[in-house]
Amino acid sequence: MMDNEPHQGFDLDDSDLDLQAETYEKHIRIEDGLPNNLNMCDEKDKRIRELSLELYNEKQKCKRRCAAYEDQLNMILKDLEQHTEHISKKVADIVQSIKDIEEEQSEADSG
Repeated sequence: MMDNEPHQGFDLDDSDLDLQAETYEKHIRIEDGLPNNLNMCDEKDKRIRELSLELYNEKQKCKRRCAAYEDQLNMILKDLEQHTEHISKKVADIVQSIKDIEEEQSEADSG
């Protein structure tokens, strides 16, 4: 895989994550800035908001963790591909050496 290929199955653009977090934080600040008579949340509403923020933060951590795992997996696959190419070259060299030896033996037997 090439490094400039898009990640499949993940929305990993850091700028998108930052924008989402910033938008969410602005929304929370707007709610907090409402006059007291409009911002009369009972304890359940506050708890829901706290848990929603906690869930949002955990999702962001999970996305970052997934991106790190995907990067590690891509590095492993790249190393595996390089190793496979190296082994293939070694096998081709051995096959050529065997052909050379067989050719030498054939010449020695006929000569």
